[in-house]
Amino acid sequence: APDQDHGSPPSLAYKLHILFRHNKLDRLMLGMPLAIYLQHSGGEPSHVFGLSLLAIAPFAERLSFVTEQLAMHTSDVFGGLLNATFGNVTELIVSLFALRYGMLRIVQVSLIGSILSNLLLVLGCAFFAGGIVVSQQRFSASAASVSSSIMLLAVARLLLPLLMHVP
Repeated sequence: APDQDHGSPPSLAYKLHILFRHNKLDRLMLGMPLAIYLQHSGGEPSHVFGLSLLAIAPFAERLSFVTEQLAMHTSDVFGGLLNATFGNVTELIVSLFALRYGMLRIVQVSLIGSILSNLLLVLGCAFFAGGIVVSQQRFSASAASVSSSIMLLAVARLLLPLLMHVP
């Protein structure tokens, strides 16, 4: 790393050096200006989407890191609330934009997908990875109860409107 005078603020070159050399994932941030350029120059929408998707990964990682750091300095309840809130900030952003343009169905599907992926995909991957490392796993009964209740609500949310359309 370049030498830095501790009496003066870091230079832009030093900040960029730290940003792109410290974490290799951060290099994907360069996709954002490219996506913006392609969007404004009439580029292929699939390329704009792909570059935006790549560019959002380091931002999601930073948000996750900051949320975990904040949660370490708070109570368990507030830390869990922070993780739950900021862990789903992408769904919140998508929902706000979709609501702005009247896409209520997109909001519904996004929220249901988020619930199902968090409860099934993430939990299943955690069990699978944990099973590789240890032969017997332990889990919190209260957390399992909360997850089961949320899953029941998600299933009820899907079934009740369906029952209204059945003759």
